Amino acid sequence: RQITQAHYRLVVSCAAFADGPVWIADGEPSAAHWLAPRLDACRSTVRDWIRVGRALRDLRASAASFEKGEISYSKARALVSLATRENEAELLEIAKSTPAADIGAAFARWSMRNEDQGIIDKRHRRARALRGRIEPDGSGVTTLRLPPLEHQVVTRAIEAQAMRTKLKPEADGSWPSLAQQRADALCELITSNARHRFEVLIHVDQNGCRFPDGTPLTESAVASVLDQASIRLIVHDLDGNPVNASDGRRRPTIRQKRTVTSRQAECSRCGRTDLTVLHHTVEHQHSGRTVTHELEPLCAPCHRLHHSAI
Repeated sequence: RQITQAHYRLVVSCAAFADGPVWIADGEPSAAHWLAPRLDACRSTVRDWIRVGRALRDLRASAASFEKGEISYSKARALVSLATRENEAELLEIAKSTPAADIGAAFARWSMRNEDQGIIDKRHRRARALRGRIEPDGSGVTTLRLPPLEHQVVTRAIEAQAMRTKLKPEADGSWPSLAQQRADALCELITSNARHRFEVLIHVDQNGCRFPDGTPLTESAVASVLDQASIRLIVHDLDGNPVNASDGRRRPTIRQKRTVTSRQAECSRCGRTDLTVLHHTVEHQHSGRTVTHELEPLCAPCHRLHHSAI
């Protein structure tokens, strides 16, 4: 808690300094320009400290919890982007009971339940950004922030390209990581003139709109793409399970993929939701069939590990 409490004092002090005249008198364009070299921090980091520190002035309960070390800076930063005096108490309880790694998803679910969808869409639109920086080793880092629908489209395009590309070892004999494969796929998509097809699935049912990985989506965002989209019907039984679709071919059909991913989107082994493929729980060479109740999603690493162990 001492580290968190020290972080609170730093954030509040930066906000207080930004409201003063010192940096103006020294001819700096902003308080972040003055503070960054003296704190040995990036200007973008200092700007965040100032922004959070100022926002906490109107969120007294959150500020008190941060000061006591009950919530971390990561949680405080997420809180101030959504909290008001009216909803602060509810969001603060969510922050206290949710791990920092899951706070974004937890707040997104709260927002979808409690806020007007038009407000959510406008906030997503305002927050979109593409930023870049150079790392100490000379490589470039690009950060892209998009509304949920556009982000899912970009993600699926990258994954589709990565899955189409034949995996090759590096010059030193090592194999590229998933992150490296995605980076290569993005570069290929941007620099290539080839047009490839990929699919973004959006589930619409009595529980609302969501992507297969559970990310919620506003109805208005779905409506905005209906005139460009193909609508596919997945029939469910009385228990809410997708009706089975069967085929004698080895590779699952598009319909089977939709059916299985509507039931389970994450890898059955490790739980990740990206770069998944459908794996036969009963080997096709033994069963001679491909049916949805004998298919499970596996991420590419788990799938390769399974077959390498056979």
